[in-house]
Formats: sequence, C-alpha cells, structure tokens
Amino acid sequence: MSTHAPATMRALDSRWRAALTPVYGPTVDVFLGPLVTGDPDDAVFIGYDGDPEGAFAMTQHTQNWRTLGTRARDEEFDVYCCILTMSGSTDGPGVLDAIDRLYGIYDVCANTVHADPGLGLGPGSAHNAPAFKASIRGFSTFIPTEPDRGAIPRVQFSVHVETRI
Repeated sequence: MSTHAPATMRALDSRWRAALTPVYGPTVDVFLGPLVTGDPDDAVFIGYDGDPEGAFAMTQHTQNWRTLGTRARDEEFDVYCCILTMSGSTDGPGVLDAIDRLYGIYDVCANTVHADPGLGLGPGSAHNAPAFKASIRGFSTFIPTEPDRGAIPRVQFSVHVETRI
C-alpha cells in the first residue's frame, strides 16, 4: 500500500523540532512513535495517541480511487499525536503552570502546521504529492497523576491530511 503517512510524520518531526527549539530550548523532546525506554521531559509524540494502556494508535487511513480508469487515489489520514508535560507538581499552582506549558507547546505545533499546510510535501517538492493539505483536528486533554511523578498533563490531537497518490 502506498501512503504519504511516513513522509508526513518525518515532516512533522523536523518542523516541530525547528519550531520548538527557539521557544523551549532542549526541554521539549520530539519522538516518532511511543517512547520505548527512558523517561522524557516534556514531550511531543508523533504517531502515538498517548494512551499507555491503549492500542498505541499511530494513524487512521482512508483511500479511494479518484475515478474509474485513472491510477490516482485520494487519501485521507490522521496522524495521532500527544503532548505531555512532566512537571512533577502535585499542587494547584504547579499543575496550572504545567497546563499553561502544555498548551504553549500545542500552540507552537498547531501554528507550525497552519503556517504551511503542505508541510513541504506538495507539488514541486521532493515528495511531489499532486495535492497536499494538513490541518489540526480536535483534541482531548487529560491530567493523569502518578504517585512518584505527580500530575502529567497530556493533550491528544490528530493531524488530518488530505492528499492524492
């Protein structure tokens, strides 16, 4: 199966790293997929829905033949993403600061996609998709707590892509 999902995840990775570093320095990690080992600081996950007890969802695809007789397919997919902040806080003001930071990181990521919805993958690019448009879709926020790490505010969202293969 041919898909633009891997190129999209690579484009998000490079663009989000470039956009987050000037604002947050080295304190926000960006990962492709879930973290397998280690313990991140504040982190952005691309291709992981952020549910450590769930199915580790990466993408959801739909492809349809454009018209009969052509060899082009329309493709729509969602890349699941998650941002979490590891504040270690257990009190109200510390948790609120972590939530502010969480939404600040989200804003940087969302604004990066909105500034270039083609993610550099459209016509004339090395990837040369005939049509390419990405947008941020709905998000959910959770604040799970762990006794040894405090509150871990987390936002889950998806990057929706409409393109052609």
